[in-house]
Amino acid sequence: MTFLQRSVGSLVLGKPDNLGIAQKRGSPMKPFAKPVSIFVGLGFPMDVESVEEAYEILNEWVGSRSPTHAQAFAAVGAALNGGSVSVARISFEAFARRAGILAPEALELAAAKAAEEWLSA
Repeated sequence: MTFLQRSVGSLVLGKPDNLGIAQKRGSPMKPFAKPVSIFVGLGFPMDVESVEEAYEILNEWVGSRSPTHAQAFAAVGAALNGGSVSVARISFEAFARRAGILAPEALELAAAKAAEEWLSA
């Protein structure tokens, strides 16, 4: 069972468990300077706070594996191996925006769609 399935199945959103990528590699977590807020599962909010969490989200992604996904996955993978954490964060945020799961933008889109449907009814 994946992290996202556990999160949605129990309706409890936590952080990746202790068997996450950082613990497997024996390295310390690589935190983002500022979390990236996304929606997972049935629209539950989640703050992605580290390179390792971004890696798990990207690795378990069941949606389209677009060029934006590939670019974010490569940047996050590079950060896991000593690359830039800030580049990984920027790439992950771009992926989330493109996938429509970036929390602030997803809320705005949902509100606009609801208003449009209400006005057309």
